[in-house]
Amino acid sequence: MGPSDLFGGLTMLGQRCYPQNAFAQTTCCVLVITITDFRYLLRTYSEVALNVLDAVARDLEAAQATIRAISTLPVEARIARVLVRLADRLGEADDGGILIQSPLSQQDLAAMVATTSETVSRVISGLRRSGDIETGRQWIRNRTNLARLADEI
Repeated sequence: MGPSDLFGGLTMLGQRCYPQNAFAQTTCCVLVITITDFRYLLRTYSEVALNVLDAVARDLEAAQATIRAISTLPVEARIARVLVRLADRLGEADDGGILIQSPLSQQDLAAMVATTSETVSRVISGLRRSGDIETGRQWIRNRTNLARLADEI
């Protein structure tokens, strides 16, 4: 997640238990609103309701894309796609390509692509050996076009 991203909103819309957790990996500011106040905003301000509906639609679309990827793509392509998404959201251009500085662990990446941390380790090592990426402690640098790699695998 990045700045101004929403999470946990489905509980405000009737889901009794939110099935995911969020852990801050950097300093952040989290704002909380009660269900009563949130529902008041939705009833009173149609623009807020439309923005929430847009966010729910984006989350549903992302969930459907994830399910489709898990069921149709090899794990290498799923990992490459996650790295592309991270590069788009968090990446910074530098001399060697796109630098992704993130405290995500291999277990975090594994959860994002529905595999094991051992598989992520094997795939990342292969990408490193092939020269497609460079890695270090809490950083990955894209040395080639991972988007191309994500589509070719």
